[in-house]
Amino acid sequence: MKSKSKFEAIQQHFTSIFPNIAELSANALDIGNGNIIPLANFREVGVNGFAPISELSSGMLKVLLILTDIQILPDDSVYILDEYENSLGVNAIDFLPEYWLEYAYNKQPLITSHHPYIINNIPIENWILVNRNGRSISTTVGNVLAEKY
Repeated sequence: MKSKSKFEAIQQHFTSIFPNIAELSANALDIGNGNIIPLANFREVGVNGFAPISELSSGMLKVLLILTDIQILPDDSVYILDEYENSLGVNAIDFLPEYWLEYAYNKQPLITSHHPYIINNIPIENWILVNRNGRSISTTVGNVLAEKY
């Protein structure tokens, strides 16, 4: 059952990033006439019962969405993440490179960032530097930058 293993991978990574989360739950509510509403919940460590994912912080929700996107993105797709680091705390900012290498090696990321951690952990050869001066936009590819530095 491939989808179950994807969910288990998402849950394992999410709970390793946020150890206060004990468990994720995904269900579907059949409201009739062929209409199904997906339901996602989480349970915190030491708390009985589940809460809806809408009660997660914005950073936690962003991580969960990225983990899920990468799992369900078809092979040979491009995944665009603008300002990846926004709303992520220090415990969550570094999960993506390892996760990407493990689960999305056959997908192409396009990530924008101003954060030093992200920039310094991506080889300069993989960069595309975009500059804007008024209405004029120019780009410089990473191997040209590597020659300069």
